[in-house]
Amino acid sequence: MCGIAGYFKTTYNNEDVLLKMLNTMKNRGPDDQAIFSYKDLHMGSRRLAINDLLSGDQPFISVNNKVKVCYNGEIYNYYELKKFLEKKGYSFKTKCDGEVICNLFQEYGEKSFHMLEGMFAISLWCERSETLFLVRDYIGEKPLYYSTLDNNGVAFGSNINCLKFFLQSPKLNYQGIWDYPTFLWIPEPDTIYENIFSIPKSSFLKVNSRTCKIISYNIPNYSFNKIKSNKQKIEHVNELVTESLEQRLISDVPIGTFLSSGLDSSIITALVSQRISDLKTFSVGFENITDPYHGNADESRLANDFSKLLGVENYKIHISDKNALESLNIFSDNSDGPFGVSSGIGVLLLAEEARKLGVKVLLSGDGADEIFGGYSWYKPLNDIDFDNWKNLEENMTMQQTNIKGKELLKSLNNMSPEYLGYALHYYAHELEKEKIFNSETFRNCKKSLRYFNNLNTAHKSIDNYLEHDRDFYFTNEMLRKLDRMCMAFSVESRVPFFSRKLRSFAKNFKFKDFFLDDRLKGILRSAFKEILPESIIKRKKHGFNFPIDYWIKNSKKWKELVLHTFSNDSELFKFNLINRESQKNVHEILKQKKLNGHTLFCYIMLNIWLERSYNGNNC
Repeated sequence: MCGIAGYFKTTYNNEDVLLKMLNTMKNRGPDDQAIFSYKDLHMGSRRLAINDLLSGDQPFISVNNKVKVCYNGEIYNYYELKKFLEKKGYSFKTKCDGEVICNLFQEYGEKSFHMLEGMFAISLWCERSETLFLVRDYIGEKPLYYSTLDNNGVAFGSNINCLKFFLQSPKLNYQGIWDYPTFLWIPEPDTIYENIFSIPKSSFLKVNSRTCKIISYNIPNYSFNKIKSNKQKIEHVNELVTESLEQRLISDVPIGTFLSSGLDSSIITALVSQRISDLKTFSVGFENITDPYHGNADESRLANDFSKLLGVENYKIHISDKNALESLNIFSDNSDGPFGVSSGIGVLLLAEEARKLGVKVLLSGDGADEIFGGYSWYKPLNDIDFDNWKNLEENMTMQQTNIKGKELLKSLNNMSPEYLGYALHYYAHELEKEKIFNSETFRNCKKSLRYFNNLNTAHKSIDNYLEHDRDFYFTNEMLRKLDRMCMAFSVESRVPFFSRKLRSFAKNFKFKDFFLDDRLKGILRSAFKEILPESIIKRKKHGFNFPIDYWIKNSKKWKELVLHTFSNDSELFKFNLINRESQKNVHEILKQKKLNGHTLFCYIMLNIWLERSYNGNNC
């Protein structure tokens, strides 16, 4: 795990700026630093040592000395690829997984990228063609940003801040800011700045004297044609998850797990505990208040009970309105732009505790809900009559608290396919944004519903919405939250539920195949019922939710923060992002029978980000 940075064909012909860029990502790699220069290419890395602690220095160099690689991540199938290349006559100097990348490219060129199973952001220099490749993994687990410059030049890095050295006054991306309160993040490949972009997942940027273009690559589509019965599907799920987890246990440093009392993290923790004797688990505890999404907010006691059953250590972080508030600055500084996913605070504080205890790798249960259809909104979605759309409803969302049961189902069935995609689990409505944002500043912005246009297909089904969540929501929200908040404290995160084979398995089957016994993730429950207590197998879905709505309405300090955010003294107002009536309109929004806490949290974090980015605190 590392942070990478560099530039190619720019006016900077030395390494001075590169050193400054790498200095912005010490958190991603506190253990070592390396740089490589060739003509007008300068690239480097910061290292977080996980594997081959003594000899994993970068750049990695191919046997013919023509391919150089700086990279961030883990290649989980490197052992198989290494053996494969050794049979072809290749030799290796280290036991580090990254050395496979350069030799695989020497053998197969661009076709090598789809052979990699793992999480990665790669900068690869091919000396023969004098071409730079910037490659990102198939689900977008590792970040990689770039900015195009004059004469086909490019600057790149693992965070956004390192690219600001190339933009004298980076322009805010108003379309991205408009979209932000709807999703809680700015959808990739856009960022908070107009001329900084994210390399899309499953893609690479190819740069040389003739071209500078994004090219996508495909991952293998594994065949599951012989699997017919539910019994076979259940057995295969067990095999695929177990195989993926074992690949993600490759480490020469201590490993831990996130542990709630839910199904997904319990499966991961149970499997790891069978393979690691001194496992440490980490849980979040809240004050005893009601979670408006799933009941009681605090799951820590149940998590502790399960850890005792497994015989592993459990460490609990108690989160209150006070320490959540105190963490907002570091939360902002590590988010690569404004980010409004409040549960990221929990990941942040757990990563901090893990690092204090010497744990450098944390395994998460993220991805199971996307792969196996586990989110709570899939249940009503499963009852919709997809053959009879009415396209009438344009106001209601599932964040509303006054619509339940049959009335909810009727409303969902009255929505257009695009609006339904938004209404299931996203946040600020276009009309709500109009009441807060400055209309002149955002007059040319498109509606955020455009991100759901691909749901309006000839054949409409629940599976279209699962695929949308796997491709859009998972990368933009879940993976960004996990990577940025863990790396804030130099901890590597891994997601066993989203291997290439599991992703392919999900594409080859339907929601009904996973919804066994009329239960969300029924197939996953059945696959691991032998290693989990019945209480976890039968437990209803309980998301990792923060009591943000409660704090905003009941905590004095949080209420003061809301007032400041929408005041004339805020950066939002000074940057002409909000209108003069926004504070009054926010009070009206809070009176709605709707969960608007995350919408307001978005504006809070945008204001904090502006304060820290433009007042000298975050460079």
